Amino acid sequence: MSEYLDFGADAGDLNVEQQEEAVAEEHPANEWAERVFLFEVYLIQGEDEMDALLIPRELASEHFPPLLNRYTYAEHIQITEPGGGPSSDVTVGFLGEESAFVIANDWWKQYVNRNGLRPLDSIYFSRHYPAAPNNHFVVDAVRGGNQQNMNVPEFRNRNLLFQLSFTHRANTTRLLSIPTEEARHSIGIPSESVGKARLHFTGARNNEWPVTITILVPTPTSVHHMMPLSDKFVTENNLKVGDLIEFYKPVRPLHTRHFLIKVAKGAGQMYELGQGSGSAAKDGDGDNDGDGTGGGGNRKGDEKGISGRDKRQGDGGSSGGHPKRQKIRSLSKIYDAK
Repeated sequence: MSEYLDFGADAGDLNVEQQEEAVAEEHPANEWAERVFLFEVYLIQGEDEMDALLIPRELASEHFPPLLNRYTYAEHIQITEPGGGPSSDVTVGFLGEESAFVIANDWWKQYVNRNGLRPLDSIYFSRHYPAAPNNHFVVDAVRGGNQQNMNVPEFRNRNLLFQLSFTHRANTTRLLSIPTEEARHSIGIPSESVGKARLHFTGARNNEWPVTITILVPTPTSVHHMMPLSDKFVTENNLKVGDLIEFYKPVRPLHTRHFLIKVAKGAGQMYELGQGSGSAAKDGDGDNDGDGTGGGGNRKGDEKGISGRDKRQGDGGSSGGHPKRQKIRSLSKIYDAK
């Protein structure tokens, strides 16, 4: 009798353990834990620069291990993908000239290939709460095209940031020189930045233009911010000497490095002569193309309404340290990677 009772107890425990194992296999660990969105990074680097993920310092500093020494920073974080599987141990570094955390190891390269990531896709960082440790993150890839279709740029007069004339020099060098004040206050490039800054522009045709601005400091008192103009941008906008390139703040920015750009045909000559800015009067005429490589602002379109979107890679925003529930979708925003 006692042996029967002992056997029955053991069998019951075994049955419970088997049930628990079955449930664990069907439902991965932390499946029921709340997902708290932390921040989003847009990939605004070019196709040939996808070997590193750069995350603006202001986005991740509250979530990554403390930045005690920017020159020797090399910390480990754990990353899990939504589909389950073991977590990956990932090393995070810091690039001072980019003012950004960087992930450039084999995990990231494999992640890019596995998800077929392209420029203007974005990466969501979230955390299982309260189950996961502080340095354990869940990473989702989100396709940029899905958001692009939802937003049409709106070029509103009150959101005009600044204008630059397309000069003979710019036509020859394919470079625009952005005044320091505009670079710092309109676009938001920190004064201490040197090297490169990555921005993301949306044009009037809803085209996306990732841009890397080169920051030169020839003397202690002067800073040059040079923005490249791609041949594709010049051709698609039929850009001619004397045209005016306008930079706007988006109505619905995708992140803090996202701006709008468009071209006012022939307005640059009037602008240089002080006869008019050539910007507000031409807003919404439907003839000006604004696919661009430059400036700061939010996406906007003509008066019919077109809305817009940005990686330093571009940052997509942060929870600001206040946890909030975010619906995370498995689909596939700073300064650029060198």
